[in-house]
Amino acid sequence: MSIEDLLKYPHIVAIQQAEKWTPVYIDYSHFKDSASKIVDTIQGFISSPYIVDDFETDHAARRQFRSSLDENAMELFNSNPLRVNNWRHVSFMMEILASDYQGRYKSEYREMARREPAGAAEYHVLSTAEKIDYVRQWKHLAYAMISFVPIQKRGLKLFAAKAQSSFERIRNLYKPLNAP
Repeated sequence: MSIEDLLKYPHIVAIQQAEKWTPVYIDYSHFKDSASKIVDTIQGFISSPYIVDDFETDHAARRQFRSSLDENAMELFNSNPLRVNNWRHVSFMMEILASDYQGRYKSEYREMARREPAGAAEYHVLSTAEKIDYVRQWKHLAYAMISFVPIQKRGLKLFAAKAQSSFERIRNLYKPLNAP
């Protein structure tokens, strides 16, 4: 089953493709052993498409609909980055990644991991478009986290800039390829 097959289900109104990010090849020597699995989780999150349904803020109806899905559809639907569990999990993974970082800019990297877009407390009442914007901010921050450290690309070492104190500055430095 492909992600587009979800459009055959009632209540699924659109599949909005994920942002296109510049590939990141990480030098894991700056981290403890668990880093590659954490980075895989983060990369999966930032590359996941948005699954848009017609429930808006009716979470009880969404849960009931989700429970009616077959196993394959449920797995795809559960991968939706708009689900609170998914972006909260990535937030937790970012904190673990920062605590595992052993490089030169430890304090800046840990500070970056503690950042969070404004609006988490109100997430459940946001419209779908607002939720997409909010999660897109999480994706920018997650991409900044994995782009911050020394990276390997085509055999050349590249270094990302030292973290800036402003979340907005980080987002502007690491915009996806298809951002306006």
